[in-house]
Amino acid sequence: MKSDTELEQLLRKAPSPAAPVGLEQRLIHQASRPRREERPAWTWFSIFKERNWAPALALFIVLAGLLTAVAVQQNSLNDLQQKQEELAAQLSPPGAQSQEQSQNLFSPLDREYRELEKQSAELQSLRAEMAEIERLLAQQPQLTAQNAALRAELSSLTKSNPEASPEFQAALAEARKKTDRIKCVNNLKNVGLGARIWAADNGDNQHLPMDFVTMKNELGTPKVLICPSDSARSAERLNSWEQFAALGGSYEILSPGISEQMPEAVYARCPFHNNVARADGSVMQLRPDQQLVQRDGHWEVKK
Repeated sequence: MKSDTELEQLLRKAPSPAAPVGLEQRLIHQASRPRREERPAWTWFSIFKERNWAPALALFIVLAGLLTAVAVQQNSLNDLQQKQEELAAQLSPPGAQSQEQSQNLFSPLDREYRELEKQSAELQSLRAEMAEIERLLAQQPQLTAQNAALRAELSSLTKSNPEASPEFQAALAEARKKTDRIKCVNNLKNVGLGARIWAADNGDNQHLPMDFVTMKNELGTPKVLICPSDSARSAERLNSWEQFAALGGSYEILSPGISEQMPEAVYARCPFHNNVARADGSVMQLRPDQQLVQRDGHWEVKK
C-alpha cells in the first residue's frame, strides 16, 4: 500500500482534465453582474427560526411584564385617589360647600344682617329722639300755664292801664307767634319720628304710612296733629282718635307712602306756618319766599 506522499506525486503526474466548453465565458459573465442579496421577509415567527430567538423572547417577556406592572400601579393609584376623595367627603361637616358656594350663600345673609344693624341703629336713634320729644311734650302743660299767666297779667295790665303801649302788645303777639311755630315744629318732628318708627316696626321696605291713623300707636295721642295756630281746632278738646276721625287735623300729608331713601321729599306740611316734615325726619321752617314743587310724584322744597 502506497503512502500519502506517493499518492500525491502520482496525482500530480496525471494529465489535467479539459475544462467544459464555455465555462470561462460563463464565469466572466457571472463575475461582471452585481450580486443581489435577497433577505427573507421579517416576521415575528422568524425570531423562532433563528438560533438566537431565546434572548429576544426574554426581552419581549420583560417588556410585557413592565407594561403590566405600570398598568396595575396606575389602577391602584386611581383607586387610592377615589378613596381619598370619598374619605374627605365623609370627614367634611354636614352641608359643607365650596368657597364660592359659601360666598354665594352668605353674601345675601351678610347684606341682610348689615341692613338689620343699620335699621336697629336708626331705631335706637329714633327712640331717643322720641324720648326727647316726649320730654318736651311733658313740659307743654307748664308752658301753657306760663302762657296763661302772662295773658292774665297782660289782661290785668290792660285793664289797669288802658293806655298800654301798642309796641308792647305787638311784641307780645310776635312772641306768641314764635311760640306757636316752635310748638308746630315739635308736632311735625313727632309726626316724622312716628312715621319712621312705624316703617321700621312693620318692615314696609322703609315706606312711610299713607295716613295719620295708620301710625296712631306710634303717635300716642292725636293732640300732636293740631297746630297751635289752628283756631278751628283745639288740641285740649281732642281726646280720642274717634274725634280726630270726625274733626281731622291741622297737618296734611303731601307724599303718602314715600320712601325714607328720598330724604328731600316732603312728607307732611303745616298750612299755617309753612313748616314741612321731610322723609328723613327733619323739619324745615320755610321762609315766605320758599315754595314747594312737585317732582316725580312727590313734593320738594324749591332750591
